Amino acid sequence: MAKNRPLTVFSILADAWNFACKQPALLSVTLWFFILPWIAMDLLDRLTSADDLFDVTALHAFLAKYDPHNIVATLLTLILIVLTVWGTASILIVAQRMIGNRAGRSRTSFLAVQKQSRSLVVPLILTSLLRTCITIEWGLLFLIPALLVLLQKSGSALIRNIGHLFTDGGATSFIVHAKEALVATPLLFALLPLLIPSLLYSIRSSFFAVALVVEDLRFRAALRQSRRVVRGRFWYAVRSLIIMTVAWILPAKILSMILQSVIERHAPSLILINDILANALDGAATLLFLLSLTALYGALRKPKVETLNVE
Repeated sequence: MAKNRPLTVFSILADAWNFACKQPALLSVTLWFFILPWIAMDLLDRLTSADDLFDVTALHAFLAKYDPHNIVATLLTLILIVLTVWGTASILIVAQRMIGNRAGRSRTSFLAVQKQSRSLVVPLILTSLLRTCITIEWGLLFLIPALLVLLQKSGSALIRNIGHLFTDGGATSFIVHAKEALVATPLLFALLPLLIPSLLYSIRSSFFAVALVVEDLRFRAALRQSRRVVRGRFWYAVRSLIIMTVAWILPAKILSMILQSVIERHAPSLILINDILANALDGAATLLFLLSLTALYGALRKPKVETLNVE
C-alpha cells in the first residue's frame, strides 16, 4: 500500500486490480486451479443428473449403468475441490507480497508458485474443516432449541419425513414440511438471535487462510490470528468485506445468472458455453476477492493508531 495515500477499502480494491494485472502467474493459477476444475465439476454434475441436457448421451448412459451411485463422479469432484484449494494457496502465496515491501512485488512464474504452495493444501483443508466445525458448534445454540421447537410443534410428521429422506430420498417432502413448520412457528424467529455467535465467529475467522500463508501458522493458531487482527476493528472489517463482495463477487453472479437465463431460453444447446463463461467470471472474481482479502488483512494487521476509513 502507498504510504502517503489514505487507507480506504476502495484503495484496497484498486491495489488488488493493479496487482493482478502485474502478475501473469495469477492468471495461469486462476485458469488451471479455478476455471477448468469448476467447468469439470459442472460437466460431471450434468452427466450424472437425470434432468439435464446430457441425459441422452452415451456417456450419461454408461455412468448410469456402471456407476449408479455416482461414486466415481464424487471422487473426481473431491479431487477437483482439492485443486481449487491448491489454487487458493497459490494466489495467497503471491498475494502476500502486497503487504510486504514494494521490492517484494516482482513477478514470479506459475510453476514456482504451484510448487511453493503445494505444502499448504492439507493445512488449508484441515484448518477450513476446523473452522467449519467450530462455526457449527456455535450454531448449535440455535439448532438445538429450534429442533426442539419443531418437534414439539409437529414432531411426528417431521420425524416421518426424515424417515422418508433416508429411505426413499423424499427430500422435497421434508423441505416443504420444514418450511411450513418454520412459518407456523413464530418462536423460531425469536430464536434467530442465537445465531449471532456463529455469525460473529465466521466473520472474525474470515482471514484464517491469509494468516496461514502470511504468518506461517496452522490450524487453531491461524484462526486465533484472524480473530486477533479483527479485534477492535470489527465493523471496519465487516463493511470492507461487504464492499469487496459487492465489488467482485456480486457482479460475476449477476452476469452469470443473466447469461444462463438468455442461453436456456434461446439456445439451450449452448449450455456448455454458459458454463465456461460463468466459471471464467467466477474465477476472475475469486482472484480479485482473495487479493483484496490479503490487502485488507495487511491493513488490519497495522498498529491501531492508524485510521482506517471506508469512504
